[in-house]
Formats: sequence, structure tokens, C-alpha cells
Amino acid sequence: WDDASLLNVDFATVIAPFSVSDLNRMEKQFLALIEYSVSINAKTYATYYFELRTLCEKEERAFKLKPLSKQEAEQLQTRTTALEEGLKVSEPKRREWVSMGVGAGRGSG
Repeated sequence: WDDASLLNVDFATVIAPFSVSDLNRMEKQFLALIEYSVSINAKTYATYYFELRTLCEKEERAFKLKPLSKQEAEQLQTRTTALEEGLKVSEPKRREWVSMGVGAGRGSG
């Protein structure tokens, strides 16, 4: 799929009060608070997918993401399971980081 992500430097240009280093610091704090849990389950993904599609239809906008075929979904699930198993086997090292003036937090290695 076509994933066009934005970088903190992009956000800093539209959110004038915050510098790139401010955004980096906030991002580190946020990730530490959620314990680096950035994955979602299939049910949550499907819920948001269909909600976004419905909103686009109501606004008469194009919704370019297509649902996964059964084969694509199975391939994605196989890759996800393999990666999750690999993460369980090799527990990531945790390292301490100090956010600018905020104190110590937990980061991943």
C-alpha cells in the first residue's frame, strides 16, 4: 500500500510554536507512556477502515484504500505472527534515556 508518512520536521512547519526538538521530545514521551505498544488488532483496524470509508462516501471523496483480499490477509497474518514470535524469542534490550529536563524514561533498544 502507499504509505506517505510525515516527519516531525514536516509538523514543525505547520505547528509554529513547536520546534523539531520539541516534537521529538514529545514523541519519545508519548511512546514511553504507551510502552511502545503501537500495533492494533484486526478488529480495531477494520472498525476504523470502514468508518473512514463511510466518511469519505458521505463527503463524496475518493477512498483509495481497498480491502485486503483473502490471500493478502492470510499473508499479512502469517508475516505478523512470524514477527511477533521473533520478538518473543529475542526480548529487546531496554535502555534509559533522559528527555530534555523532564527526567529519566524508558526506551527500547
